[in-house]
Order: sequence, then structure tokens, then C-alpha cells
Amino acid sequence: MGQENYPLWRPVDLEKSPNQYAANPYMTRGIQRVRQMLGIDIAKAADSTVLSPLIRQDLDPTIYKLFVKRFPLFDLIEKIPANGLVHAFNQKTGFGDALFQTELGTVTDDASTYVRATQNIAVLATRRGVSLKAMFAVGAGGMGYDPESEEIEGGLQALRHKTQVAMCRMQNTNAAANTATAPDGLYDSNAFNGMRYVLNNTAPAANTFQVDETAAPSGTPVTIALRKAANAIMDVGGNPDLVLGSVTALEYLEAEQIAQVRFTNQSGVEIIPGVRVKEISAGDSLLPLLRVPGDSMGSYIVTGPKTMIDLMVLDTSAIKWAYLGGATPTVLEIPIATDGKLQQLYIPFLMGGLVQAAPLWMARVQIRIL
Repeated sequence: MGQENYPLWRPVDLEKSPNQYAANPYMTRGIQRVRQMLGIDIAKAADSTVLSPLIRQDLDPTIYKLFVKRFPLFDLIEKIPANGLVHAFNQKTGFGDALFQTELGTVTDDASTYVRATQNIAVLATRRGVSLKAMFAVGAGGMGYDPESEEIEGGLQALRHKTQVAMCRMQNTNAAANTATAPDGLYDSNAFNGMRYVLNNTAPAANTFQVDETAAPSGTPVTIALRKAANAIMDVGGNPDLVLGSVTALEYLEAEQIAQVRFTNQSGVEIIPGVRVKEISAGDSLLPLLRVPGDSMGSYIVTGPKTMIDLMVLDTSAIKWAYLGGATPTVLEIPIATDGKLQQLYIPFLMGGLVQAAPLWMARVQIRIL
């Protein structure tokens, strides 16, 4: 070893010679190679004296896989940037008319009718963490899993579930609706108006068709009602392309189909890459049947009391997701010991709200089950 390598092994007083290591060309080249391997973002975090959250770019494919692929409704609808803390938009309530004219007659003015609507851009987040001891223990014990990934996955699952519940049956308008079985949907001042609220308040009353399953009806009343709902959308210029319902609600429909064999595509149709669902013929439309598992759709109680569940018929071209930041969840990584504890923290979050631009193009089949 030559004299030029002496600083690599000689004890150094860094207080007197803070640049002793950096002065060595071999050390400098080594540090540069490490930075190249780590990448710019990680290198900045490693050599910075300021602690700040990082956005893990390498997590993006995992986020998409865990959030969108298991939440096909979210992937089906168009994503648009929000235009403020609340998203303001024109909601079409009628498409106007046109008149036959005489040869040289003056063309009659007309226009679609709109109402000015707003939708809250909700902030949904969760903080997840793993202790440094647990991280070391998993590796030391040879266990074949990543505790950080497990927590991130759990956080994304929680975001996915809550977003799905909000899209289907939550609202932030009617404070009196403080139970999950309220016809308007469960109230949360920080959430946004979901599809149950829109169907109950903004969509035409004529777009709701009821079936009473408590009376053991004969024939195919759910199928007939579904066809009427699809036709109601087409009558006002929409193009229904999806039926959304809980596992329970779709079971009533499929029980009728077993005897009729009216599924037009037994192998299903791919609504997003990797997700195939059955289709059903309803009027002039072929409608994919998308199940929403768990309590995301839920049931509700109307005057009677009567317990109802919905099959929602949608023209998804009129449904948007308005977002701030990113269209899908983002994960912030909080450096270890930032809060004074030996733990690694992550904050998965999402900012957005559901926009229904044309309530005329939504309809539902209300199925009474109790």
C-alpha cells in the first residue's frame, strides 16, 4: 500500500481534518459509485442533514397491483385533476330539444340544462410502522417475508376498502344520516357524496325500479327491472355499460338466470386487464356484472320499515374520479427515528372525490329483502 492510501487506515481526527477521507481519490470514487447505485433520491436522503419524507418510486407498481387491480371499479372510471379544494363541475340534468324548421325559418335556440355542483376532495390516509427490532429480527430469523411490505399492503387495503365504501354508500351532505343503513348513505363530513346519495337525491325518481323478494315472486322480476333500468338510461341518451352490486344483490339476479341461461358470454368479459366478469343482456345493452365484496354496498332501510339492497346500472363515461396529487395512492416513507422512536413509518394516502356528471345516466334496481 502506497503513501496515497495511508488515510484509508490511519486513525483520523475528523474534528481537525474533516475532509481527510474525501481528500483520498479512491474514497471519492467509491462514494460516487455508491451514489450511482443508490440513485439520486436515496443519495440525497443519505447525505442530507435534513430529515424529510420520501416518495418511494419503486412502490408504484405494488400500489397499482394492490389498489387498482383488486378495485376494478376505480380503474374503470376516468381520472381528472381536481380544480380546487372542492371540485366544481356542471351536472347535466337534461339534453334539451330540437325542432323541425321551415325552409327559411329561424333556428330555435335551445340548450342542455345544467346545475352547478361541487364535490369534496377528501383526504384519506393511514400511518403504518415497523419497529427496527422487528425488521432486524425477521432477517436474523431467516423468515421469508418483508414486514415493511406487509404493513404497506395492509395500509393500501384499508385505503381501498374505505374508498370503495365512500364511492358506493357514503356522503357528506345530510348530517342526520348518521347510520350505515340511512337511505342517503353514511354521513362523514370529511368524505364525499357517493352513488347511493346521487341515486337517492339527484337521479330522476323514474330511474328507480323496485322488486319485492320477501313475497317469493315468480318469474324473473329482477331481470325485468334491470332491463327497465338500462332502458331508462338509454331513453335519455346514455349508454349503460356496467351493473354494480353486492354479492347478495347479484345473487338474486343470477338465481333467475340459472333457469333462463341468459348469460351471453360464459367465459366472461375482461373489464380491466386481468379481471373478467359475466355479462347479461338488458334491453339493447350487454352489461358486465361487477361484484363489490364485503360491506361496501351494504343495505339500507326505507319507510315501512323495509330493508333494501341495490343493483346500480351505470354509464361509466359520466362518472369521474377528481384527484389532487396523484390519481392513485401515494406512499410517504418517514425516515427512521424521526419521531424519536426506532421504527420505520409509512403514510399511504389518497386525495380525491367521485364526480357524477350526468345523474340521468344512473339507474337502480331496489331489491327488498326484509
